Order: sequence, then C-alpha cells, then structure tokens
Amino acid sequence: MLGVVGLLLLVVCANLAGFLLARGIDWRREIAVQLAIGATRGRVLLPLMMESLFLGFGGGIGGLLITVGLTRVLARVELPLPMPVVLDAAPDLTVFGFGAPRCR
Repeated sequence: MLGVVGLLLLVVCANLAGFLLARGIDWRREIAVQLAIGATRGRVLLPLMMESLFLGFGGGIGGLLITVGLTRVLARVELPLPMPVVLDAAPDLTVFGFGAPRCR
C-alpha cells in the first residue's frame, strides 16, 4: 500500500512540475519586461515563489482535509466479516512524514 501511495505521490508531483513549467513559460515575457525596466531579480522571483508556496500549502492542507474526512467515513463502514474487526483509521504522523517535503 505504501508503494502505491508513493507512486501516486510521484504522479501528482510530476503533474505539478509540468503545470509550474507551463506557467513559467507564460511568465517569460512578463519577466523579460520587468527586467528591462530595471526590476531586481529578487523582485521578479517573488511572485513565482509565492505562487509555488501557495500551491504547495494549498495542496497539503487539501490533502489533510481529505484524509481526515475519508478516515472518518472508513471508520463508520461495517465490514461483513464473521467476527468483529476493530479498524483504527486515525491518520498516522508517519504517513504524513512520508508525504512532507524534506529540506536539507
């Protein structure tokens, strides 16, 4: 299961990287104009970095909300098994740590 989640995370990251690459191509002309009128590189990169951060944090918060909602739904599902099974569907910090970015 962890492997499937890892592959899904890889696909999502590749899609987001493609999206940001396409957005960067769209920003190319605007960046050239800003640099031509004398803007510093930091001033030009600030909107790009903010957009990336908002996408990252928005995706992370959205994923956490979906995880909490789905675990509550899964905890209420009754399985037709001959003996009762207790399902612990609480989100685990180890799983969140696997998906969190690592800064080194």
